[in-house]
Amino acid sequence: MYRFILILFFSYYIYAEGVTLLHPHKESIKKQTKDEIEAIYESEKNDWISPINLSLSTSKSTDSRYSKKAGASFSQDIYRFGGIRYQISYAKANRKYKLTNLKLEDSSYYEAIYNYILEIRKIKLQLKQASYQLQNKDLEIRIEKSKYKSGSGDITLLNRAIMDKNTQLQSMISLKNSRLNYERELYKITPIREYKIALPRFKLISKGNFIENNYAIKLSKMQQNIKKEQLNLTKSAYYPKVRFNSEVGYQEIENYGVTQVNDNYYSLGVSITIPIDFNRKSNIESKKLAYLKERLNEVDKRVEQKAIYSQIIQTIGNYRSYQAITRENIKLYSDILKSTKKGFKVGYKSGYDYKIIKNTYAIHKLDLKLYDIYIQQELLKLHFAIERG
Repeated sequence: MYRFILILFFSYYIYAEGVTLLHPHKESIKKQTKDEIEAIYESEKNDWISPINLSLSTSKSTDSRYSKKAGASFSQDIYRFGGIRYQISYAKANRKYKLTNLKLEDSSYYEAIYNYILEIRKIKLQLKQASYQLQNKDLEIRIEKSKYKSGSGDITLLNRAIMDKNTQLQSMISLKNSRLNYERELYKITPIREYKIALPRFKLISKGNFIENNYAIKLSKMQQNIKKEQLNLTKSAYYPKVRFNSEVGYQEIENYGVTQVNDNYYSLGVSITIPIDFNRKSNIESKKLAYLKERLNEVDKRVEQKAIYSQIIQTIGNYRSYQAITRENIKLYSDILKSTKKGFKVGYKSGYDYKIIKNTYAIHKLDLKLYDIYIQQELLKLHFAIERG
């Protein structure tokens, strides 16, 4: 019952908010990263707002003049010819890019989880096949050994059969080691055991959907937008600025025993500054080139992702062709198995022949399941390459 609930719970992960397979500490890292992104966004968004400066000073000069001053001053740009708007736009673009990148990182974790599970289940099938193959090797050894003892066999064939069995045993050890490695890799991401996680059935995604929602393309577009806002910010830095200046406070001056107090001191004013920078042209040009380069990167990403999609579709087509060939082989072995079974019953076929054919038939049936896993692994790549709502 417990496993059944887990299967229902986790198989819905992709479409459900708040459901996680990750270790709690990874979830905490993800949350802290998101909070950090939001904090940086608030800082960048309000970067154009100047602080209020509090000051306290006291001084004494050689002419016995003594003064004290306390106050608050504020100097703020009120117009930058678009600079303020560009600063806010840049902060929003940067935030969007970082949050999308964080989603991609989270998606990559789940892609790894499901891929490791598919690898483990693939190895389990391969171990079953290896077990059947090992049985066949044992039968071949018995056959060759019997022939050799009767004088009709060849020691070379017997030796080859024994070596083939040893190779098969070594292969099984390698498969078991691979399964343990994948289980360890899986544990690095999730505390939940492989057999407690139900795999969703991944389906083919249309090319249009794949390109439109592709993470790589989206991130390239967002990076392009960041470069554009940086270009606008750099341009606006060389435009005239209108600045509001203000100061309010308390002032006390003592001169030869006479004290003057001004407890309502203030000043207000507006200033216009026009920056002249000999590096203006090169600075703007470098930002412009970075923006144009990012536009080309987006084109490159589109070409790359279209090629990846085509390659995956081709690979899936190949596996389906292999499945069709395997189905034909299964039909053929099914007929051979039936005739061998009849021959065994009437005595003109040996039990060895029947067992070898039966094992080979089982191996081919497992091949069908293996090809299905290969297809799912390809569809998995498509599924996690796109951003979902």
